[in-house]
Amino acid sequence: MGFASGFDAEEWAKLGTFGEFLALGDGDVLIDEVDNQDALFPVVTGNFHVQTEITGRSILLGTMRAGNTIGEVDVFDPDNASASVVSKSISQMWKIDRARLEEYLEAHPLLLHAFSSIFQLN
Repeated sequence: MGFASGFDAEEWAKLGTFGEFLALGDGDVLIDEVDNQDALFPVVTGNFHVQTEITGRSILLGTMRAGNTIGEVDVFDPDNASASVVSKSISQMWKIDRARLEEYLEAHPLLLHAFSSIFQLN
């Protein structure tokens, strides 16, 4: 699933205790572009629209679906979200915020390499 697709069962078990599963319905807003955003959301099921608003109109920037990860930029460089993400179906994702991700990496430093190679951390 997304950023951790290469993880084995043991690594998934370790990571799983640091996050939570979320369920959204069609039309539910996962991320609002005016809000501070500091979490990763690997999509388990469902479809999402990534969109922005320009002169009162919603502009579709892209779509996300199972296997994609939402929020990679802001979890490592916290700021307001650059776009809104809206569920377009009944959806499920897993969430880990920056603080919990840092706790995970401190507890499992060998797995930092997996994140470093994916997100090009220094």
